[in-house]
Amino acid sequence: MPISFTLPLFGKSPITVRDMVFTILATKHPLSLVELLNQINQQYNKEVSFQAVRKAALQLMDARVLVKEGKKFSISKSWILELMKYGSILQKQYFAESAKGAVKVETGPNVTIFTIPRLVDMDQIWNSIMRESLDQKKNGEEPIIAFEAVHFWWVLVNLAQETELMKGITRRGIICHFNCFGNTPLDLWTSKYYNDIGVACETIPKPSDFVNGHNIGIYGDFIVQATHPPKIAKRIEDFFKKYKRVEDTKLADIMDIVSEETDICMTVIRDPLLAKNMRDTILARNKKR
Repeated sequence: MPISFTLPLFGKSPITVRDMVFTILATKHPLSLVELLNQINQQYNKEVSFQAVRKAALQLMDARVLVKEGKKFSISKSWILELMKYGSILQKQYFAESAKGAVKVETGPNVTIFTIPRLVDMDQIWNSIMRESLDQKKNGEEPIIAFEAVHFWWVLVNLAQETELMKGITRRGIICHFNCFGNTPLDLWTSKYYNDIGVACETIPKPSDFVNGHNIGIYGDFIVQATHPPKIAKRIEDFFKKYKRVEDTKLADIMDIVSEETDICMTVIRDPLLAKNMRDTILARNKKR
């Protein structure tokens, strides 16, 4: 489906009637033409005609951006899904450039250490390694992913991409067990999100020896782990403790945290025996296995 509509700039006041119609329907739907006209007059203090609103809505329908049920209009869910797919592709193609600032050092045939400038870059590299390790999975290897961390911040930052990634993994018959050691309302929400998409996620008390900001995942014979710098880990902790409801979160704040320039060490080890032992430790803590 071609996306033949230029999106209005997020956070900027829309200029054209078509942009106003789209921006309003992004938060309120479904609406009739009269309701759209009233919303435009109220929100933007602009005198526009009913015919101008009708023309804009029909143009968006022709572009397959809007759908009409009865006399009311909404943004097409099919169009939204297509937009998400394009967004995911574009993010991988363009924003992967920032991840090239990472320094990769191979210290042996089975150990690779990355020094990564930002958490958002670490998330990209981590997912790439996860895909690669699962593609290299040998016959006889357990089709199980085991992962644990304190706060699952990447769900808030990259919800659409994370959903696409994890659903693709579970469709391959790979079983996922995640342990979340946070106990805030946001942690409970991210845990529920994973369970809703087929990932067995348990919110449990943090072990005394588990460092705040540490992340570890077992993918077949591969172990991937990283620890956030204490300052970044503290900022993430404060963010998760601050908000009681997901709808109240300021995503710009978490984006600011994960985009902060720093040095993050991420280690990738390929060791079947060690991977099995660490996977068993994680699974022993997960009651939903």
